[in-house]
Amino acid sequence: VALTVTEPTAELFGIVALGRMEDPVREARLVVNFVANIHRDLFRAVRQAGFRSMAIPTLCTGGVGMPSGLVAVAALRAFHEDFVAHPADPIRLRIACFDPAHMRPFQHAKRQRVESFFVEDADVMAMPMDLFCPEDIDW
Repeated sequence: VALTVTEPTAELFGIVALGRMEDPVREARLVVNFVANIHRDLFRAVRQAGFRSMAIPTLCTGGVGMPSGLVAVAALRAFHEDFVAHPADPIRLRIACFDPAHMRPFQHAKRQRVESFFVEDADVMAMPMDLFCPEDIDW
């Protein structure tokens, strides 16, 4: 139904692929915002096509190399935003973790999002970075 462009900006490429880390919190937010926008665009395309159920892989974790923990935070943030915008018409989402190491960060992000579901402007990114990137990278 939808083609999602996942090519990172030059700045993100430098952060993720080249490992240039100057400000880990700022750069983690850049990654989360980039990946969340990809998911928002995908949810919008699915809605416009008339579908309300979708299965996706952990976008950006493969060839793009984004840390699975940050991708999990971004995906759940975008999904939560979509649900809040359309509570009477939710999308059913299944995320396929083809790498077993991705399960823990996605389960953790899901648990955190559910626990803070009704907290306005809950910022899951306020939690320690090691919870999001346990095995992925040395941030």
